Amino acid sequence: MSFKAGADAVASPHEDDALFTEPTRRDDLIAWAQHHGVEPAAALLAAALSCEAGEGAAAFAASFTRAARRGGAPAGTARTWLFWLWQEAPVAIADRLPSDADRQAADQVMAMHRRALDGAVIDAAEWRAARRTFQSALQSQGAAAAKEALLASMWDLRNVPGAIADVAGGWIRETATMDALEPAGWTWSEYSVVQSAWDAFGIAYSSITRADDEDDASFQARRQRYMQDHPPAIDDDGYAKLAVMNEARSRLSADRADELRAGLLQIVAP
Repeated sequence: MSFKAGADAVASPHEDDALFTEPTRRDDLIAWAQHHGVEPAAALLAAALSCEAGEGAAAFAASFTRAARRGGAPAGTARTWLFWLWQEAPVAIADRLPSDADRQAADQVMAMHRRALDGAVIDAAEWRAARRTFQSALQSQGAAAAKEALLASMWDLRNVPGAIADVAGGWIRETATMDALEPAGWTWSEYSVVQSAWDAFGIAYSSITRADDEDDASFQARRQRYMQDHPPAIDDDGYAKLAVMNEARSRLSADRADELRAGLLQIVAP
């Protein structure tokens, strides 16, 4: 039975927690949030963070639902978390803006979020125009993670509540990737060359399809021959650095997810 179908029934805490760890139940989660007076954007943010790696993932959903049931996640919670991510997080958006021009452009975005948090209604057209302005104003390649996070945030969260979850997921991926460059001994340009070679191989390899009259063994053998005859254009040093980077990125992603979960819990259960 979906939560929506039985919204008037008393769900157990365990059943509530399950809504946050099953990505396919988005509609049920929004119904649960509305039933309990929880901001849907905050609920979707918590669900996204519950599904990220990290030591704190298992207990997070239970902690959030317990606080939310007690009124800890009302309207405005998601943007309050965004302001925490903006300046207070261990790895904050503001810290990833290298130039004054980048910071000024981002300050204008956060001013809009402040207006929205204070109750102003900012329609889709205004957000759309602001996204164009912000995107054209950024100047530094090093601001990529901040750019993606702020662009993802620039929506009316009442109508697009999942946007804040996109902020969290993008911030985890982008900052973990950038921070993994150092242990790998790569610049961004060097990494991009290797990653492009790997992506090109992946596209070509995935285009190999089984013929109608080809059995599975023959198909797999043909794919194996392709790998031997057309390996990715990556040398041994590139493979070694890629392995180091992937390990570092995995670890950093889990650490970043734990940080974002802790930040949300600070807001809903201070």
